Amino acid sequence: MENWGFVRLSAHTRSWARAELKAREMERKAEDKSVAVEGSVAAYMNDEQGRKLKPETIQQKRAFLEGELLPWCKQHGLLRLDQLRLPQLREFRQTWDISAITAGRRQERLLFFLAFCVTNGWLDASPTNGLKRPIIPRTLPTDYFNRQQFRRIVQARQDRRTRFCTPAAGSYFVAAGLAIGESQSFFPEWAW
Repeated sequence: MENWGFVRLSAHTRSWARAELKAREMERKAEDKSVAVEGSVAAYMNDEQGRKLKPETIQQKRAFLEGELLPWCKQHGLLRLDQLRLPQLREFRQTWDISAITAGRRQERLLFFLAFCVTNGWLDASPTNGLKRPIIPRTLPTDYFNRQQFRRIVQARQDRRTRFCTPAAGSYFVAAGLAIGESQSFFPEWAW
């Protein structure tokens, strides 16, 4: 009942001893409902394995939850799931020194984990509901080859100056829409 603050309810009795017993019973029930963060992470990971996800996906989730969330919670004294609130999650997010795209994925993993906890009845509502997503910058798609680059590809195919410059490779780069710089990373020996 720590997160409720003080609760004032009638005991429906005149006996102080009975009222105290009723209050202790309410506190015990509230403590029984709270689930340890470590236990909920273990239950979530078991469920993810039961869903037959790819091992790489499970490893990423395990690395995030067991490698980052659990140590951070222990360091800050957050042992029970109901202690994870929006301010704590914002503080946890501040520790991430990663790109916006990766931060968005991590926040999504955290959201899925807490949604699992809500579904199991361990939390009344997900504290991530008020957590805004990181702003992910829009990137421009790769442009097609310009005329000069295309002529150089065709010329290289016709000259066959190197053993790497095959018609199939040149056609692949053109069909794939790769830029010259990207195709050079495949075959640095080409003279562009």
